[in-house]
Amino acid sequence: MLSMFSISRPRSRLLPASLTVSSIFLILSRCSAAQGSPLEAPAPFKSVVTVRGGGIEHNAPYRVPQRVVQGFVRDANEKGIAQAEVFLRDEKTSQMGQMLADENGNYLFGGLPLEHDYQVWAKVREIITPKRPVRSFIGMHDVTINFHIPTNSHAAEVPRTTEAARR
Repeated sequence: MLSMFSISRPRSRLLPASLTVSSIFLILSRCSAAQGSPLEAPAPFKSVVTVRGGGIEHNAPYRVPQRVVQGFVRDANEKGIAQAEVFLRDEKTSQMGQMLADENGNYLFGGLPLEHDYQVWAKVREIITPKRPVRSFIGMHDVTINFHIPTNSHAAEVPRTTEAARR
């Protein structure tokens, strides 16, 4: 029976002569038994996809969308103010966050829940900017709020807030 295959196929693809019908049957029976029976030991990994109710349910972790509030603090000459204090207040929980601007005047608050409202303001020496709102209904993930603070070398002559400077 094996000689029939030797005519149409190359010699390297032939089954070895020691392979008998009983050994082929034994191999196939083990494969079919392994397919229908559960494994003895638990799997080393958790399944990624499970099928339930005809649909596919993914077991991947769900990432909650978060908001980022970023911007810069600049002076009247459009130069970044290093070490400017920037404050963020969560209006829902009343928690405060404070950050120092980097050497270019940039700041960034990240990982904020989208459903909360916030107020952001900056402070350089005694100058405090007006509070700027970040509302939850905006729906934007990245919010940019820039602050311009009129600084002067004579701190006594500078108004305490930018609202007073506008008057």
